Amino acid sequence: MKKIIEKVGGNKFANGLAIIIGIGAVVLPIVTFLVWWFWEQILKIPLLIWLPIFIIIILSIFLFYKIKQTQIEPEVDKFIPKKPEYLPFDTQGCITDADDFFGRELLLKNIFTNLERGSNLSLIGESKVGKSSLLNYVVKVGPEKLEWPKENFIYLDMQNVRDENDFFTALCAEIGIEKTQGHNLVRKLKGNRFILCLDEIEKMTNSDKFSGEERTELSGLAGGQDLPLTLLIASRSSLENLFPDSPLMTSPLANVCEKVDILPFSKSEVEGFIAKRLLPTKIQFSDDEIADINEQSQGHPAEVQKLAKRLYQEKS
Repeated sequence: MKKIIEKVGGNKFANGLAIIIGIGAVVLPIVTFLVWWFWEQILKIPLLIWLPIFIIIILSIFLFYKIKQTQIEPEVDKFIPKKPEYLPFDTQGCITDADDFFGRELLLKNIFTNLERGSNLSLIGESKVGKSSLLNYVVKVGPEKLEWPKENFIYLDMQNVRDENDFFTALCAEIGIEKTQGHNLVRKLKGNRFILCLDEIEKMTNSDKFSGEERTELSGLAGGQDLPLTLLIASRSSLENLFPDSPLMTSPLANVCEKVDILPFSKSEVEGFIAKRLLPTKIQFSDDEIADINEQSQGHPAEVQKLAKRLYQEKS
């Protein structure tokens, strides 16, 4: 037998199998005897004694299992992410989620129509009137509206740009090319079209950081329908007031951008905004409360949110 095993699996396999068979030959009779002996002892005990003991053992095992299961469940619950509480007026500052944006339908229609034609726009409005939110919305939904690649919509917040050199570095990075400017930039952008949304362009009024040549280059890149850039610029004042350039300068930005005033919410827009945000909740504002919010905020979206949030917290 061993010779046959050695031919099949080698010496190691034969030795291992021999050890297993040897152990089994010793252990199996012992286990068989113990089971037989234990069964004989049980048969000697009256049924009325060992049956209740058996039932108690089974119940104890069941109760032990249920207790352990109860102790484990809270530990599992800790790892289940909880759904965040809905807070209707908790979006403060610039709105970057297109789903949270509200209103401005006619304004947006005008903006997208002009951008599609290659017309540059200068959005002018007071602080906290929603200019930054508007630019972010255009960048988010513009690709679908105009059927353009999303990479062709660029948003630059000038607050994060240090100087003129940093501006061209950021612009080229967003476009996806190495940093360059002047004629080389014109050459690299030839045949392409980008919509460039510039926020807080007031930063360019710092003559220590910006020479003015960057605006001349921008106007040269965006001065016509066949040029690669279409500008959407947001500022608190008109470009003429921000950059009172010499008449001898070539195509200042003000000459290539059509002015569009960004006004606060109307009374009906304030009412619609509050109604939409409160819809998923059980809380409602009275007509007088909404009128009071409109009067205090003067329709400024940021102030509407702030006052509505305070009233919502009082009613919660």
